[in-house]
Amino acid sequence: MSDLGVFRPIDRLGGKRGICRPSATDRPLIKGGLVMKFVVAWKVRSGGSAAENEASAARILEAYSKWTPPADATFHQFLVRGDGEGGFAVVEGDDQAAMALSIFKLSPYLEYAIYPVLDIEQAIGLYAEAIEFRNSIT
Repeated sequence: MSDLGVFRPIDRLGGKRGICRPSATDRPLIKGGLVMKFVVAWKVRSGGSAAENEASAARILEAYSKWTPPADATFHQFLVRGDGEGGFAVVEGDDQAAMALSIFKLSPYLEYAIYPVLDIEQAIGLYAEAIEFRNSIT
């Protein structure tokens, strides 16, 4: 990912627009990028006949058996929904292209939704900062 991750302007009203700094709550930089955590949700692309869906399920398993996660990504959780129609992964990484390639490999069979997430401890600090900002507006 870009070094610009969650940087924000300093002193927006003081004429220093465009100068950025990392927030005190940001994660450390590694490999030139900001480590980010995502929840990846997927569901099976279906809609064909029962026979077509069965063939697609077999193909997903074949493709998945050869798939490997990106080397620089950490999978904290890798879960399948109880109804067998999809799943979720909690993934952390800094290489957006590697994450995209990983998804592209199975995208003919699965629909994806990707949500950037924060640990609650980090989010609480950001919420407090946002409230402080809103309270400063008169």
